[in-house]
Amino acid sequence: MKFSNYSIFRKDLLAHGLAAAAEHSRAMGFDAVEFLASYKGAPLFESITAAGKAKRLLDSCGLSVSCYSMAANLTEKDPQKGIDSVLYNVECAAALGAPYFHHTLIPAYRYPTPRLSYAEALEAVRENAARTVEHCAKYGIVCLYEPQGLYFNGVEGVSHLLEEMKKHYTNVGICGDTGNSLFVDVPATDIFAAFAKDIRHIHVKDYSVTDPDGGECRERSLSGKYIREVLPGKGVNDFEKLFGYVKGYGGNVSMEFVCDDDEMRAAIAYIKGFFC
Repeated sequence: MKFSNYSIFRKDLLAHGLAAAAEHSRAMGFDAVEFLASYKGAPLFESITAAGKAKRLLDSCGLSVSCYSMAANLTEKDPQKGIDSVLYNVECAAALGAPYFHHTLIPAYRYPTPRLSYAEALEAVRENAARTVEHCAKYGIVCLYEPQGLYFNGVEGVSHLLEEMKKHYTNVGICGDTGNSLFVDVPATDIFAAFAKDIRHIHVKDYSVTDPDGGECRERSLSGKYIREVLPGKGVNDFEKLFGYVKGYGGNVSMEFVCDDDEMRAAIAYIKGFFC
């Protein structure tokens, strides 16, 4: 099992560039990094050649790319902002040597107007989701889904999507995220129990979830609970139970939160303890 730097790597990459981000990742004890591309704004890589150059720099630092993630909206009507951008980022993932490409489908935590039913939402993303999986297959990449947004979240929301994709493709799986399902009031343990055999990659985070109390919070759940990011082990997640569903997991564990270096080293040791 390896540990991958996700959130701090992205922060360093945007603020200081790739070389500094890679150096910091190694200093914190990471084996790999995970890239995050957005479907809005400038591309993360200006060319596929630039992505290949980034791989060579990471190789020289002893770092692999665990996964290439993208915040995509597959209902976007403009191909350049939507599916064309997604397919381009699959090619970037390939140039980086990433074994997995994870993307969102309808990422918002607010329903659109007019509000789509789940069946309508699935139909709206079906074609572009299929095109993405097929493009991943050309490069030997597995396409991953995780609980995200309102539609494709929770056990039921993810199940229907995964079942639909598995009817036609073998290069699909689940990114086991330990926090996103809390936004629809579903414990992460339910996600890991339901999808244990399909989990190929793991995102670690933890949240405190409380009734409204006037305290600091970043987000609210579907039922109105206050959600605030905390260090792993300080929130609601039962990591021992959660990781018990994926005994023998040998893939990457990607740390998706920001903290100082000593806190991150302690968090890596804490999570590693559940797999020993």
